[in-house]
Amino acid sequence: MKFYGHAESVSCGQFTHDGKLLITASEDTSVRVWDLKFNKLMHTIKSVKFHKAPISAMALAKEKSIIATGSFENEIAISNYETAGVLLSLTVGKEGNSIENIAFCNEDKFVVFAGTDNRIQILDLNTLNIRTNIELGEEGISRIQPSMKNQYIVYLGSTNGYFYIFDVRGNGEFTQSDKVHKDIVMDFVITSDEKFAITASIDKTINLVKMIDIN
Repeated sequence: MKFYGHAESVSCGQFTHDGKLLITASEDTSVRVWDLKFNKLMHTIKSVKFHKAPISAMALAKEKSIIATGSFENEIAISNYETAGVLLSLTVGKEGNSIENIAFCNEDKFVVFAGTDNRIQILDLNTLNIRTNIELGEEGISRIQPSMKNQYIVYLGSTNGYFYIFDVRGNGEFTQSDKVHKDIVMDFVITSDEKFAITASIDKTINLVKMIDIN
């Protein structure tokens, strides 16, 4: 099965949770929704109210037909992949920075965005407003993963070698903050009981991190 239609490179993609659709985002500033059963294009999301810069990151809600996308110019957008409607589009930081990581949490009530402008921003999907803006100084977020056990918790890896646990209900304070590497945390995995994280860095090390109880 092959799909054609994007005018530029495809930067990210994801299957819907029911496995019926494939959603792709591209540097051509569009999102395309592909019907896997009938092997055809279902929707194209691209308008003057959508991204103006190449799309760099994407996440799908668990229970809703909602996509969150970010661009190479710090634009974020919320759209509906069933209707191709754009619910929100705004620039959330300085131009020249990109949104690199996106995660839905708290039963799809919040979206967490992070990128190269060294901040974490939490969007409230009920009001479509930024509810929390956390400045990280010279540090950026390289990886985000929501908890599978606690709907309010997200795990973060940073460009300064830190591993964080963050509660989206808080005021910007990290629940856990550990310096685990000398350089960028490129990736991590969480054990099924969520008691440990295994982190990997470009400092050529892999570390086992014991996490505090989040329940």
